[in-house]
Amino acid sequence: TDLRLHLKKWNIPLVIRFGPALHVFSQLHKEWPFQRLYSHQEIGVDWTFRRDLRVKEFAKSHGIQWKESLQFGVFRGLKNRDEWM
Repeated sequence: TDLRLHLKKWNIPLVIRFGPALHVFSQLHKEWPFQRLYSHQEIGVDWTFRRDLRVKEFAKSHGIQWKESLQFGVFRGLKNRDEWM
């Protein structure tokens, strides 16, 4: 409520959507085409990894720049942890 009221001062609507990531991003992109997507890199379970691969493909196919910030010191895609630090 506080954020909604704060944004209202600048005529910026607060939009909250629930649902599967690709569905939500697709709907948002149809309504308000965006060029950038920011998130943290999910390091959860296999289904979140597979979801993120689909989001990556969605972003690429729509010309959307996706920036994933690292978190928790876990890095995807390493073949081994030798000389990791």
